[in-house]
Order: sequence, then C-alpha cells, then structure tokens
Amino acid sequence: QLSNQLHELETLLDCKITSLDALGLDEDDEDQTVLQDTAIQQDLQYKGIEISTTWPKDGDFDIHPKRRKEFEQFKSLYVGVGAFPSKLYLTQLVKVLSINHYEEETEQQFEICLEYVKRLVSVLEHECLDPTKRISDKLRVLEKTLESELSVNPFAVGLVFAQRRITVLTLELYFEQKI
Repeated sequence: QLSNQLHELETLLDCKITSLDALGLDEDDEDQTVLQDTAIQQDLQYKGIEISTTWPKDGDFDIHPKRRKEFEQFKSLYVGVGAFPSKLYLTQLVKVLSINHYEEETEQQFEICLEYVKRLVSVLEHECLDPTKRISDKLRVLEKTLESELSVNPFAVGLVFAQRRITVLTLELYFEQKI
C-alpha cells in the first residue's frame, strides 16, 4: 500500500522519490561526505515588469475560456521572468499546441488562439530589445544567487520553488539555453 501511495505521489508531483539506500549511501558511514544538511534561506527584493500597452488584449479575441485562464497565467509569468524567457516558453508552446477537444474548443477558437500567441511572440521579440524588460529583476536576482552558490561549490544542489508549472518549464528553458 505504501508503494502505491509513493507511486501516486511521484505521479502527482511529476518526480522520482529516492532514498540514501537507493543512492548507495549509508547514513552511518563516516567516510561519506556527500551529504550536507545546510540550508540557506534568503529574502530577495525585486520588482516585476509591467504589462506593455502594446500587449494584445485577449478580450478582443474569441478565445476559449480555458485558454483565457492560461493566458492570464502567462501574464503572471511574463511579469515574473521577463520577455526573453516568456518568448522561449511561447516558442515551445506553439510546437505542441493543439485543439482542446476535452473542453470542446472549436477549430475557429483554436485558430484565434494561435493568432493571439503569434501577436504575443511579436510583442515579446520587440520587448527583448529593452534591457529593462528582457529579464525581470526577480530572474536576475535568482540567476546571480545561483551563480554565487555554484562559484563556491560547483556541485551544489538547489531547489527553486514556484507556484505554477509554467514558471518551472520556463526557468528550465531559460537556464538550458544558457549552458
């Protein structure tokens, strides 16, 4: 029963749970210096990016209500990370976007959604040229914090918590392209 519950949790969190034993480590082995139970918590100050006046208003489009909710989350993403990472996300989204048959999205609504995304990409491409909008202060602070920690210990492991999956996916795209 515990195994089933762990599997359900892994599925829900989209992760893999492991243990010291599974990693081949023994808690009592004094020679193992792999683990260090030090956590650093910091309160970081930053400011978000304001939505541009050139941003297309989804109210002007007959977008399916479910998509409208997704675009509201995208606005929050943009404010949190900036134009360039948001553009990376949209570029990936366009490749996998399809009609939402489950929510009974019509072909016309889907085409309008694609048009809206293309307009967003166009606005973001323009905003990427503005250094104050390319990446947000929030992302800049996160990046500097990670660089600082990795300069001290190149094998450091960090956890970044986010409220939305869209943010995690975007951060992954952003940091992958920096490697």
